[in-house]
Amino acid sequence: MKKRSILSLVLAGAMILSLAACGNKEGPATDQPNDEPAGEVLEWNLAATLAEDHPMTIALNAFADAMKEGTNGRVNIKVYPNMTPGTETEQVEMARVGTAAMVVGGLSTLAVYDDALSVYSLPYVFRSYDDCEKYLTECDDALAVWDEFRELTNLRFVALELNGARCLSTKDIEIKSTDDLKGVKIRCMDAPLWQNVFKAFGATPVPISFTELYVALQTGVVQGQDNPINVDYAQKFYEVQNNIYKTEHNYNTTFVLINDDCWNALSEEEQATFNKLVKEYLYDYYYELYWPYEDEAIEVMENAGVKIWEQSEFDINSFWTAADNMINEEYMSDATYAAAINSIRSFCGYQ
Repeated sequence: MKKRSILSLVLAGAMILSLAACGNKEGPATDQPNDEPAGEVLEWNLAATLAEDHPMTIALNAFADAMKEGTNGRVNIKVYPNMTPGTETEQVEMARVGTAAMVVGGLSTLAVYDDALSVYSLPYVFRSYDDCEKYLTECDDALAVWDEFRELTNLRFVALELNGARCLSTKDIEIKSTDDLKGVKIRCMDAPLWQNVFKAFGATPVPISFTELYVALQTGVVQGQDNPINVDYAQKFYEVQNNIYKTEHNYNTTFVLINDDCWNALSEEEQATFNKLVKEYLYDYYYELYWPYEDEAIEVMENAGVKIWEQSEFDINSFWTAADNMINEEYMSDATYAAAINSIRSFCGYQ
């Protein structure tokens, strides 16, 4: 796929992250007791996107604490939540050039560096959480993409965290199939792919910025939108919508990445500890926190009068078919996209 490069951002004058990403070198220590770190202490910054009380941020902080303990204090990770160091794009660039050691980034941001990631944003390219996670972390084709991404950016894949699935919501309009979306104004992100998605579903896509979405729903500028259920809850969109359909047409996929130079600063034993704690905290512990968080969101919204539609309650096949037709028409003519899509369909058993 076409590779894109991004110019380094000029961030020096506005840096919140003032420590060197891969270590605050103090020189090797000698004759230290067992409870003291051996060698230089690595002071790492981790640039995150979500609020302090979100399950992802809680899991990242728990991982940081465990990493400090597991390396006897040698790796000290400071988590900066809520995009305090800058925008997501700026944060990824910080990690790429080494100002931050680790970063949390979404597909839309990472695809700027490597088009190979764009395919994972297509609607229904994955049809379950398990399929998405398993493919992106185990399939040889996906692992090759991550290797290419590391060569391009100096960023190494650490973990994949699914922060909900994008679901359609409407106000005073019931959608039993894509036929019911004809002429319905649905807010979409300002990107051709997402306009194609809602056109394929039969709706009229209306690009509106996220910050203006609540008012647009409230005033009827648009009649619906799509976001993960936890976002509908956090942003209180349920106050101006009364139907949420579990269309789950795209998984809100977030990636944790580490600067490759920082990774190489770890010993083999520390790398093994790092990988063990990633599994324990950024997968297992995160999902222990996340699913109750989403359950709470659903309970609050249902108590507020919102109808949550399960896939068995509407024609989910009409959405799958519309998405497949759009992908076949718009993307399968590109040989590289076609190879990636066919890889996913084959690996996940969609064919």
